[in-house]
Amino acid sequence: MRHSVIIAAAIVCVSLAASGCDRMLIPASADPDPVFPPIAWSGAFTDGEAMATAVRSAATTVVPQYGDAELASPFPDGLVDDIAAHDIALIGETHYMLEHQKLLVSLMKVLHARGWRAIAQELDYSIGLIVDDYVTGKRDAMPDWCFIINRVLIEGLRKFNMTLPEADRVHLVYFDMEHSGQFRNVLEDHAAFRNDSHFSGLFSLRGNITADAYRGVLTGLRQSLIVDETTCRAAWGDLWYGRVVRMIDVEFNSLSRRYGQPDDMLREDVIFSNVSAYIAEYGKILVNMGSAHAEKKSYMTVGNNEGKWLGVRLNNLYGSRVWSLDVTPLRGSLPHYYGDVTHAFNYRESCEPCDFLRIVSEVFPGCMVYMKNSVEPFLTQKIGVNHIVYVPGETYDAELLYPEVSPIAWD
Repeated sequence: MRHSVIIAAAIVCVSLAASGCDRMLIPASADPDPVFPPIAWSGAFTDGEAMATAVRSAATTVVPQYGDAELASPFPDGLVDDIAAHDIALIGETHYMLEHQKLLVSLMKVLHARGWRAIAQELDYSIGLIVDDYVTGKRDAMPDWCFIINRVLIEGLRKFNMTLPEADRVHLVYFDMEHSGQFRNVLEDHAAFRNDSHFSGLFSLRGNITADAYRGVLTGLRQSLIVDETTCRAAWGDLWYGRVVRMIDVEFNSLSRRYGQPDDMLREDVIFSNVSAYIAEYGKILVNMGSAHAEKKSYMTVGNNEGKWLGVRLNNLYGSRVWSLDVTPLRGSLPHYYGDVTHAFNYRESCEPCDFLRIVSEVFPGCMVYMKNSVEPFLTQKIGVNHIVYVPGETYDAELLYPEVSPIAWD
């Protein structure tokens, strides 16, 4: 997910200088002192008009639809073509925006004609197996706990898929580690597993259990599946046999973080492994996640991950096949963090006159704004969040700014 520093940075304003527009900023070539929130340009321009000129030259816009209507085409000029020119589109979002889920559905409807067949979402891997079967029509219902925070995206893609031949439908898959401990629930949801002796040890677990004991159960389960592979494949089919084995591996590798020993490098390893498998399976894929994971060149670390975010790894591996977009809301209401308590924000009112997001909202009021980071100041000038300094054009290929957003409904 987008971690706290990035959350604060993305949803607050981009400030040229804390003291206003009339002071010269530090040179971009210098090592800047720590830059305090909100996001601040470190050597971009000395006045707001220069920034406004840069925004006008880089931006394309469209007035979005709101209310119950789907956020449909047309999109800002260039957005769809820029995605379609690549195979792997990393969408770095601020979480929990209703309008963003609608946009993903509408994007996939357009990209489908260009060969795109999958969206990968930053949620628990195992739950995504049930969700994908529901979205693609392999099942007609699923437990309510599978819908949490994603109902608009799930139902929108399912509705679109029902207009398509089964072999041509869009997949919605999840790639994150197991945060919520739903692994056993996902297995129990499958009728074939409930009374299968291979799972009796796992399903009989009750109350508190140590991490080591749980690892032992998982190890024993996986070994039994390998020994009885032929029987299991015959009973469950090749698809679910492969799914169960991978689910166990993801669950096993998620335990250190769940049991109070944070291992952010391991989490990124799990994410990278799962997304790489989806790339191999689907070829062209939208990967929707918090903006930190979408960085193509990292300028921040969390825990022990050494800045080896998914986007960094994919960019190193796939190069020009990868394209990254940073998504930011300009005003509206969003949860503080994974809950239904929201806060309102309006950067046009709260930012300094020379702040980047305020300038965008004033130059293009009420518009969805799409900007490539291929012109100055975005291409070479540094931007800072606290002590973290980076060049936008090296980190993301483009920016998408929503004029107004609202929180998703919590199921």
